[in-house]
Amino acid sequence: MALTKVRSGGIANNALNVPAFHASLTSDQSISNATYTRINFDTELFDSDGTYDNSSNYRFTPAVAGKYYLYTSVRTKTATDFNNFQITIRKNGSDVIFGNVGHVHFENNLVVGIVDSDSDDYFDVTMYQDSGGSVNARGETLGKETFFGGFRITT
Repeated sequence: MALTKVRSGGIANNALNVPAFHASLTSDQSISNATYTRINFDTELFDSDGTYDNSSNYRFTPAVAGKYYLYTSVRTKTATDFNNFQITIRKNGSDVIFGNVGHVHFENNLVVGIVDSDSDDYFDVTMYQDSGGSVNARGETLGKETFFGGFRITT
């Protein structure tokens, strides 16, 4: 592999880790019991190429084929304990990265992985919980606890 550019902090290849984005949920979102619900990450902390939709579909459409590192974290706003707190990153509506934990007092679920993408694929995040009632995904203005992001790692 030929090295072509030097960036602050080191050497990078042609991919330059873009497109890249990081979005957060800024206000609480109610998640119904036993229902897969898309998380509406509504605030972009950054979006290098304008490829994250933070106003209607709440999804990342890379527009450039490659391998992508995607991550999401969702924190709940309940002290209720329950068995299934699932977070899924979906590609074109199908699960590709999944994490399930038992929920114990204001739990946080972090899911990360690497996926292949064509230029027209899209990625979003869903949450499922079985507490017996609605649970809020915690929103807050700084994007520290409930967020979704990713970047290209290679072509």
